[in-house]
Amino acid sequence: MDMPLGLILLIGKFAFLAALYAFLTWAFRGLFRQMGLEASAGVAPVPPQPAPRPVPAPVAHPVASAGAPPATARSGAADGSPLVSAISHEHARPRLVVQEPGQSRLLAGQVIELTAALTIGRADDNGLVIDDRFCSSHHALIFTHGGERILRDRDSTNGTYHNGRRITGDVVLRDGDRINIGTVALDYRAPGIE
Repeated sequence: MDMPLGLILLIGKFAFLAALYAFLTWAFRGLFRQMGLEASAGVAPVPPQPAPRPVPAPVAHPVASAGAPPATARSGAADGSPLVSAISHEHARPRLVVQEPGQSRLLAGQVIELTAALTIGRADDNGLVIDDRFCSSHHALIFTHGGERILRDRDSTNGTYHNGRRITGDVVLRDGDRINIGTVALDYRAPGIE
């Protein structure tokens, strides 16, 4: 029993359209689920930000005698101003300090200054890109709300850990808190902010 070629092509077209419909449904359901989670939490989706540039860590300076100007790490700018100087902890911005880079390309001691919101994940559109195989594409979010800095897991596969415990909701960050994402350990620093 031979089927005419036209009937075979018609069945093939319908099978292709069904597969395409299933794929598009799956893709849009994931997209809307992610958008719906951010909208239901009362937080606007964060636009992609360029990766933050590492800020040099403060340099320890020798104690100067009374009345002497403070020492600088090194001079060398055209006007004789220091290229690196100590950070005043009273006015320092909140930041993350890499304690254990794990399997990522981050460096131990690397400092990431925090803006109003910082997305963290493996994808290039995050503010902090962690190229660790245990880090999800859009893993976590740190944002401000009511004057506090909040850590949120973005439904990552392996979870976000705050002081050794996997988080399930929003967590308020305090100076000295440890954040683990994949194999990377970050310390939250907010001197003078409580």
